Amino acid sequence: MNLVQFTCIALFLLHFSNGLNITLGSQTAGGNYDIYVNGEIYFPASDTKGVSIHHNGIVYSASPEDNNNFLKPMQRDVISQGVDNQGSFIKHTTKWLTEDTNIPMTTSATIYDTTIVFTQSFPKGTVEI
Repeated sequence: MNLVQFTCIALFLLHFSNGLNITLGSQTAGGNYDIYVNGEIYFPASDTKGVSIHHNGIVYSASPEDNNNFLKPMQRDVISQGVDNQGSFIKHTTKWLTEDTNIPMTTSATIYDTTIVFTQSFPKGTVEI
């Protein structure tokens, strides 16, 4: 049996028209954000569903209502700024860890002028071959 390191990224994009002011609200306890467009809530954060990961048939959740198999934040809503080939951005990043199996996961929301890119990555993922 060999274990191979990999990083898996899930991606979700929201694209808006030019000239709109796109911002995120404060992060909820479950790791979600309200998305604001021109100061109005465009997509409200879920009150009941938090960030989650499935591993070996078990769901680990950051939802405050989930008392079992907790996904806990290790670094919550770290905000950075930068420029890449898509343009200037503001990035919100949270690092998570499953409570009993110590599987790390990183979630981020990167806000550009007209686009928000949501990603999940698993920096220490392993595959058994």
